[in-house]
Amino acid sequence: MTTSPFPTIQHSKLVNYLRLALHKFSGGLLVNPRRADRFENPCLYVGDAKQEYPTSFRLIGGNALMRTPKQPEGGYAYNSDPDLYIEDGKTFILNRTAYCRRGANNEAVHSMTLHLIEGRLSEGSLGDINITELGVWDSSTIISHSLTKYDGTYQLMYLDTISALDGKTFTGLYCKTADSVKGLKQAEERQIKVLSGNLLPWHLSLFQHEGTLYTIIACVEKGTPKGKVWQFLGEFSKDLSSVEVYDTPLTDYCSYRGCAVVTSQGMFVLYTPTWNEKVRGSKSVDGKDVLMATAPFEEVLRKVKK
Repeated sequence: MTTSPFPTIQHSKLVNYLRLALHKFSGGLLVNPRRADRFENPCLYVGDAKQEYPTSFRLIGGNALMRTPKQPEGGYAYNSDPDLYIEDGKTFILNRTAYCRRGANNEAVHSMTLHLIEGRLSEGSLGDINITELGVWDSSTIISHSLTKYDGTYQLMYLDTISALDGKTFTGLYCKTADSVKGLKQAEERQIKVLSGNLLPWHLSLFQHEGTLYTIIACVEKGTPKGKVWQFLGEFSKDLSSVEVYDTPLTDYCSYRGCAVVTSQGMFVLYTPTWNEKVRGSKSVDGKDVLMATAPFEEVLRKVKK
């Protein structure tokens, strides 16, 4: 499992208003409202081998895989949205690094860099680690990169969206295809048609079963700014030209970016963090509990397609 821990820093409403006012009137010099982002660095965990579907995980290496990026003067930078893909004993982790700096006229200039972390997982440790750049975008809204190998080629998918913030802005789902992971950097971008009705995508991850590519895709209802986010199941067409999002939520919890696998026995295993919602008895330190659920995948398909 890969995560990016995000420790929430609690303040009263009055203190939050004062902090925002100081940040605004000082041009960002006195108060940084994104202080918690500096801890959102990609980590890798291994599950308890004694558990068929692990709910207990151990941090590998004792540290994050990448450090907090250098903060640009008058702006900020942070890591986010890690994604995990494993093939033939090799581990690939994507890490999105977002930047905001001041332009010539003091305007905010956004960009993001996608890093590829490679290594080999052996006996509970990650060795031979190599970090390379996989792409640069002049945008703050390119998010949720996900990697897989489908039909013999590597697929890198990502969203252009702020739907969970304003309830209306979803620009599209994009894909790059290449014969090697490194080749994705130079690959051409193409758009995938999203058939989602009144739902707007916010985050996604990819998984496969019996030759079909699926997505766990977090969505909000159109027209509900900062509304509830649910996890849905999406099914891609064979040529990956479109994806159909089934409108039955996979969980009742307001949640962030889920992921799933289907085992060789046909069991669907879903992991998803909650978002702005607490679970009774939780010991979460950042307000995002991770939930696990299992069910036969054929049963899940019947329920979401009805």
